Amino acid sequence: MTILVARATPLPDAPLKFVAAVAHYPVLLYGLACLLGTMPYFYALALVGKKFPIPTWVLVTAVVLVALAVLFDRWRKRRKSAT
Repeated sequence: MTILVARATPLPDAPLKFVAAVAHYPVLLYGLACLLGTMPYFYALALVGKKFPIPTWVLVTAVVLVALAVLFDRWRKRRKSAT
């Protein structure tokens, strides 16, 4: 039940994943709880997205900026390790 509630919120649930693994929580039950817990969260996100549509150019710009940030980070790490 706790996993279901944790997945239904936008809060991080990583600690519960570790607890479930250590406690040998049944995999099928964990998967079902994750599925059922994410449904209301993503439904709410879909409703917000329908009510306030984001223009395509904003989404494309965001993807390009993230890609550039990843490429810059890789370049910086590669340059740092070469020296």
